[in-house]
Amino acid sequence: MIIERPDDRVLETVFLTNVNLAFPLQARKWLALLQNDPLSGIRIKPNVSRPAADMGFSFSSNGFGLRGPDKPDAGTVIFGTSFAMGMTVDNGDNWYDELDFEDGALNLGLPVGIAEMQNLLEELHTGPRRTAIFLYHPNIWGHEVKFSTLRGKDVDAFTEFRWSLDLAQAFEKGAKIIGTMSKGKNKNLMIAEVLGQLYLLNAKYSLFDQGFVEQTYRPATKGLVDMLSAFENVLVVRLPTKEELAFSHLQHPALRDLRQNHLSGWEFFKSQVVEQLPRSEVHEGDCFELSDYQPCDTHWNRAGNARMRNLLRSLGYAA
Repeated sequence: MIIERPDDRVLETVFLTNVNLAFPLQARKWLALLQNDPLSGIRIKPNVSRPAADMGFSFSSNGFGLRGPDKPDAGTVIFGTSFAMGMTVDNGDNWYDELDFEDGALNLGLPVGIAEMQNLLEELHTGPRRTAIFLYHPNIWGHEVKFSTLRGKDVDAFTEFRWSLDLAQAFEKGAKIIGTMSKGKNKNLMIAEVLGQLYLLNAKYSLFDQGFVEQTYRPATKGLVDMLSAFENVLVVRLPTKEELAFSHLQHPALRDLRQNHLSGWEFFKSQVVEQLPRSEVHEGDCFELSDYQPCDTHWNRAGNARMRNLLRSLGYAA
């Protein structure tokens, strides 16, 4: 059920109680953990450690300014955006935690573009190119467009993307979002109740924009093919969005359109990347459920991370 005019209790639950890194007041805390980087555009500040009281989940980074397995000479390399990196659950509950890779692993997951992923690989990985694990999420297209505008410019990411840590500005933006939601006038965001749980959904989340296919997407996928072709084995796991999974419960036309858009982006990725690789295995991600996701954020909760962990074990990529 879509809640057209949410009351104060619902708005407080969605925007002020639950983890929601897209909400300006919480996004500001995430941005404070980042720094500009000449190779990857952005990177987490090295050796960060934050308690759960800060963002709603404990968070740490390694000496590379990344998260998760950090063995440079490993035979397994992990690629992807924030889902690969691990977000919104406590340290120890991320999908890669407790996984045993046969010859170790290096996690290069970061919310950046494809060229930036390539740069990280060349900078950090010194081991054999045995196995690449690529977590496909449709936000890869938006990150590619964003970071393509940064490349070659004499300007840093925070300046180019107009990211701000200003508290007053975050309050102002947050109040505007809550105000439009309370009046039922937000064109993109919707609050729904599914099986007794409130969910925040975005009908325009991570769109695959056909206008960028030739200019941005296709050249980027060629670089991705070059990068992944160097590995003996490639596993690609498609990660459905929360909005896709919510559609089966709500049957809302805006979610139907978004689901079709995400599927078209996935088909493009398969034709331009997966089918061009000499060796690859694909998992369509049909094991994930709506309950695997944070109600008010885009990322997995503990259950979703556990499902991803068990998937890799079942496919034989880790123990």
